[in-house]
Amino acid sequence: MATRNSTHTPDFGRNESQADNGRVIHHANGTIDTPVTGGTTTCSDFETRVCREAWGGLGTNDALVPARAKVLIALVIDLVNCGDICFGSGKQVCSFQNNVDIAFQLGCSIETIEEALKLGAVYAGFNKGASAFGRFMEIVDKGETIHGTKVPARDPNAFLPEYDGKVPAGVSLSNNTVLGDPVLCARLYSISPVFGESVVRWAGEVWGCPLLSQKTKAFVTLVIDVVNCHTVGPGNPWGAHINMCVQHGATVAEIDEVLYFCCVYCGFNKSLLAIGAWKGIKEQGKTPFGVPLLYGHERRPVHSEVMMHASDTFEALFPQECKDEVKAEGDFVCKMHCVRIGKAESSTAIGCVWSLPLVDTKTKCFLCLTADVCNASKTGPGNPFETHVRLALKHGCTLEEIEELFLVNSVYGGVSKATTAFARLMEMRESGQCNLS
Repeated sequence: MATRNSTHTPDFGRNESQADNGRVIHHANGTIDTPVTGGTTTCSDFETRVCREAWGGLGTNDALVPARAKVLIALVIDLVNCGDICFGSGKQVCSFQNNVDIAFQLGCSIETIEEALKLGAVYAGFNKGASAFGRFMEIVDKGETIHGTKVPARDPNAFLPEYDGKVPAGVSLSNNTVLGDPVLCARLYSISPVFGESVVRWAGEVWGCPLLSQKTKAFVTLVIDVVNCHTVGPGNPWGAHINMCVQHGATVAEIDEVLYFCCVYCGFNKSLLAIGAWKGIKEQGKTPFGVPLLYGHERRPVHSEVMMHASDTFEALFPQECKDEVKAEGDFVCKMHCVRIGKAESSTAIGCVWSLPLVDTKTKCFLCLTADVCNASKTGPGNPFETHVRLALKHGCTLEEIEELFLVNSVYGGVSKATTAFARLMEMRESGQCNLS
């Protein structure tokens, strides 16, 4: 390949005479035509110009960032924006599939792409990494990309981890849901050996931390799945996390309640996706791992009972300063937090989900903090993080338990978001905001 300078560009082995068939075309001036929609629809002039400029350099013939680096960055961005990975299939090609095609055309190896995705999984979370690796390995196993580019052979000298099926000494399902479950570990390796080895090692470490119960951690993974819409697509962790909950005694009604709780703290749209996926599992009567669902506590309060106690629950659970913050936000927040039924007095939607009886209040505190971490709701006016930390402390959570929660969040929701949560908690600790007296 020729050396790049201000007057000479690399020879990519292509020229302007090649037909634009939805694949990458490298022009003589070094710019790249890259598809936005996989050739299934016509891009707007604006989209075309933006893509050409981004891939070719800002108005020059000499792009400062090499094309291979750009496509690896694009794949990590796809991992972060996991919806494209989950839902792209068939003729409606997703961005991730296009960028894998581009990467192979530019000479990237399977190992190089796996390394980029592994880095993305660390900072964006292993849940998103599972979706990306799952989709990528589908392409590798098929042997060609959606646009017909052949997948190169693996480097025969590259190390490829293998799962030995052994449970470490002193470890069982009761004290480590990951390392104590060889079926789960084998499934993680089956998504991708590179991904599986990393997630088993790192997730196994946080599941082995002693302060939070295994059942609580399993509920936390469900909340992270809801926030990130990780309920469909290859490699999605939803079934595995439902299985974890059931293995630790969670009943159908308790999982229902966690998902109702998510409606308030994660949003109705995301929660409905999860509730739909959960409905499919309930209809089967067992988890995707074959574990029978558990039934019990099936008598739930009817809607009128929940609404009757919602305001009282809000008043009882939340510290006065938290209630003052809600009221100080004015009419907009009141409308967001209240549900009006006919001419009845408004009751808080927050009170409704907190008054549900099956999941204890302390666990719910951990769940709403998880939603804050995953939604990056930790700074700025009106952020709920400080309120939820004080609420957790009021109901018996220790700072050490909250820190362990953030470790779980770092694996499943991403190091970047968890790091800012740790930093904000430290600021609160040092400023005395964690003192409830």
